[in-house]
Amino acid sequence: MDKYRAWDKLNDKMKGVCCVDWYIKQTVCTEDGEPVYYMDFEDIKLMRFTGITDKNGKEIYEGDILHWKDKSKAGDGSLEENVIVYWSNEFLAWTVQGDDWSVDEPPHYLFEYKDPGEIEVIGNIYEGVLKNEA
Repeated sequence: MDKYRAWDKLNDKMKGVCCVDWYIKQTVCTEDGEPVYYMDFEDIKLMRFTGITDKNGKEIYEGDILHWKDKSKAGDGSLEENVIVYWSNEFLAWTVQGDDWSVDEPPHYLFEYKDPGEIEVIGNIYEGVLKNEA
């Protein structure tokens, strides 16, 4: 079963999700682990859990910003950079995208870097790192 969290567009706040009703397009959102209210899909952005945790044991969700060491881009060493996690319908896999990566490059799959010592969640696309840069 998939696990989700939701960005509350009305209150600019991340919420937990305890259930999703795909038929009526609503979720039951939680605060401190307790169900508190229904939210319509139009008022939230659902983010799915990837099934992977970072070096601190934090769950990695779609839309998270990761700091990681990319061993594939630096020859003998490694390159450290920040990347965004997203689901690729084309490749049917969790992938990541960095700022300077070409769209012509093959995808970088999240599961290739699931060594907990190499990745760390530093924010997400709705709050934290990117929001502070805007």
